[in-house]
Amino acid sequence: MNNRPQPYSAPQSGATATHSYVRPAIATVMLLVLLTIFISAGFWQLRRAAQSTAIDDLFATGADMELLHEPVSDATANDHRYRRLQLEGVFLPGQQILLDNIPLDGINGYEVLTPFISGDTTIMVNRGWIRANPDRQILPDISVSADIRTVTGIINRFPVPGISFDVELSDNMPWPRRMLYPDAETIAKALGWPITSYQLLLTANQPDGYERKWKAAAIDPNKNYGYAFQWFSFATLAIIFYVILMTSWLKERRALTRNDAQG
Repeated sequence: MNNRPQPYSAPQSGATATHSYVRPAIATVMLLVLLTIFISAGFWQLRRAAQSTAIDDLFATGADMELLHEPVSDATANDHRYRRLQLEGVFLPGQQILLDNIPLDGINGYEVLTPFISGDTTIMVNRGWIRANPDRQILPDISVSADIRTVTGIINRFPVPGISFDVELSDNMPWPRRMLYPDAETIAKALGWPITSYQLLLTANQPDGYERKWKAAAIDPNKNYGYAFQWFSFATLAIIFYVILMTSWLKERRALTRNDAQG
């Protein structure tokens, strides 16, 4: 008969108990991190939706304001953004610009910028969107007469890319020229004389234009609300998974406690 004493096991039990708290601790930290990310992203999308809605409201308000009949200065252009401006003058059909890589309903195309001279002021008139030929060597026919006319358009900034592009353009390039997000300075350099810092979006009822679906906000506010709902849904799912994990861990702890009590 073996009368040797059994090893003392309390330290091992304590170590096991301490180790059992590692899993819920990690889960709690992960939950806090995920909730911070998901909730922050959700509120960011809500802010974007509010901004888009405000811009759309401003765009709609501009249509109801009194029609302008004189070019506005560059200094006050932002104050008159989305106002309607009507001018008399002539197009310069020989020096037009194709804003490149402008998709519409999933189809690639261009927006057509045509210089318009009214008095001693040159304004780039955006005549709308036109489909691009699959063959990049073939440019669309964007001809327009140089007769004296009256045009009506919406004052707006030139489009700005999310990432800045520095592209050197040769002065010997043929017209029309393809450009990717040019600013007023770039266009003025290509033309050889100054232009206004803003463009004029040709209204839908004007002739010699292409497809025009002008809107102020680049993204529909409803999309932002949809994205916000997704982020908040992720946060809810994270909480649900956390509750499931913690419930499972508590059941295991109770089972271990009962076993220790019975032992």
